Amino acid sequence: MHIVAAQFGSLAEIIAARTLSTAKDELATRTFDVVILDLGLPDGSGLELLPVIQGLEHPPPVVVFSASDTATRVDVQQAVAASLVKSRTSNERLLQIVRELTQPTQAAEAAGARRQLVTAGREEQEIA
Repeated sequence: MHIVAAQFGSLAEIIAARTLSTAKDELATRTFDVVILDLGLPDGSGLELLPVIQGLEHPPPVVVFSASDTATRVDVQQAVAASLVKSRTSNERLLQIVRELTQPTQAAEAAGARRQLVTAGREEQEIA
């Protein structure tokens, strides 16, 4: 989480959820612009959050950013905006994808608002 937070700097507020339970609580109490989802959570798969996210009144786009590749799963392809493998994705590419997904919020950012991103996952390994 620290690596993702450092990459976004002051552009976004990163809300880290290290477990499914915490992520569900955060999703129930806040509105997010993007969810960055790791699949390897200590209490289950991050994929369990997809139905929760899709059930929100205003579901945010989801970026799967994980150690394993989920691109071949049809159910995941339909539920996520992007699926990235940490070892093959640069920090800059992750930032670019999130910016592209949040284009409608650019006007709010220009007015001084920060985006809220939730990251569900364990501590990340440093990526290229």
